[in-house]
Amino acid sequence: MILVPRAFWALIVLPLAIALGLGITTFRLAFHLSGDLQLTTIELTRWCLSLLARVLQMDELLSLGLALLLPVSLLLGMISISRQWWTTRQLLQEQTVTRLQRLPRRLFLISTELGLSGRLDMVQAEQPYSFCYGLFRPRVCISTGLVYVLTKAELEAVLLHERHHLRCRDPLKMLISRALARAFFFVPLVAELGKHYLIAMEVAADGEVIRRQGHGRWLASALYKLITTSSAVAPGVPLAGPYSAIDTRIDHLLIPEAQKREPLSAQAILLSAPAILVIITIVAAPDLLDAGAHLHAFTGSVGNSCHL
Repeated sequence: MILVPRAFWALIVLPLAIALGLGITTFRLAFHLSGDLQLTTIELTRWCLSLLARVLQMDELLSLGLALLLPVSLLLGMISISRQWWTTRQLLQEQTVTRLQRLPRRLFLISTELGLSGRLDMVQAEQPYSFCYGLFRPRVCISTGLVYVLTKAELEAVLLHERHHLRCRDPLKMLISRALARAFFFVPLVAELGKHYLIAMEVAADGEVIRRQGHGRWLASALYKLITTSSAVAPGVPLAGPYSAIDTRIDHLLIPEAQKREPLSAQAILLSAPAILVIITIVAAPDLLDAGAHLHAFTGSVGNSCHL
């Protein structure tokens, strides 16, 4: 059974908790408007316009800012997903235009043994690379330049690595991690957790190779050839996973028992703390940010100050 790295669960739980806190804040503000004040749509519009004509107090700004963060985050997340989908689609159109109809015998035999029949694409390209793509039914793409530069054992190691990504649907998880980092831009810790997940994802795939082959020397050799043979990385193609993970991967492959985990960035934690503390405070002690009194004051002057 293939397990999901704990880094992915951490990446999911933190944004969900933040979104829940923002949702509660937004609901409470909406309740003040529609429940306490019984505002009609026109009156609510007038109240929104009146905000443009006056200086808001700090608690009012904070309340409105928090209420707007959730829809803004959702919008940014959707934009990120759309851009990633479009970029991937364009990349695949470029990379698979030279797809070979028949696999070389050596590659066919290895892919059949590993259960990759029908899910492996080989493209004509001098640039050596391989990557897993596809959200719900992922596939593996490998170039002729990679197949011809690797030995049989190294090629098997690379395909084992990519098969792990395929089985775990890592392309989908990568899309989610990048969308979350974009959506929750005001909490840098989310992006930091995303980076840690990408490294954990690569190390987990390497671990599958070690379990199958008994060691990581062949994959390390293949990784070395990929790095030294390639003069430039094809745009958008993950040549050997995130470059930030290469040192960690090589250490893990050569000395699996000596692997070490990189700590979270202190800067990301410190920059994220204020936003997280504010959300926790408002959810735990809503009386500290009572917008109802100010909203009642607004409605008293809306009719005189703003006419539709």
